[in-house]
Amino acid sequence: MKNYIFVFLFLTAFASNAQNKPAFGVYYNPSFTSRITQANSDLNWLKKEWDKLESGSVGYSVGAFAERTLSSKLSVRAGLGFSTFGERVDSLSDLGIDKYKTDYRFIEVPLVASYYFGENKYRRPYLSAGYTLNGFMNKRISYSMIGSNREETTVLKSDVKAVSHAVRFAIGVDFVLDKKWSVKTEIFANQFVSSLTNDGVRRLPFAAGLSVQLRKK
Repeated sequence: MKNYIFVFLFLTAFASNAQNKPAFGVYYNPSFTSRITQANSDLNWLKKEWDKLESGSVGYSVGAFAERTLSSKLSVRAGLGFSTFGERVDSLSDLGIDKYKTDYRFIEVPLVASYYFGENKYRRPYLSAGYTLNGFMNKRISYSMIGSNREETTVLKSDVKAVSHAVRFAIGVDFVLDKKWSVKTEIFANQFVSSLTNDGVRRLPFAAGLSVQLRKK
């Protein structure tokens, strides 16, 4: 509850305190999740075994945002969206399973600051860093049996914590299309800093990908 109160207060201040009107936009971020499970130092034996099983998978996030310009060099944005992080297990043939994938699905609230550099007002390179609050929805498990073309799907609430936290870093370019519209493209990395579960094996998704943001001033 404290996390949601913090975000609500931030968004209220974001909307009311600045002098100029915010810009609004939408974003789509395809990404590749290279890792979810990470054993701690007391479970190194499990880490070695799991590294043989787990492989990365494709995910994405999509949503809307409001962005406020604080100066010619600095802006901040806050958004609301949906995200998914995938995990594949490819070594379950002994159990008769050909493919096994888990998608962790969240409602996300990203809070991001961007710093612009360069003098070209139509193509503005920038660096950004921020924080994302993730509210767990469910996880979707899909699998198929060896010799079968049919994919089975199950959706579970599981033992994943209701709220988790991540940090985000990116480098990109803001392309100004006209007086009202611009498009941002960036390469980003997203790292969870709190485990999805409370058990001995930490689950800290790491994903990298490409973000496209369409913004109306």
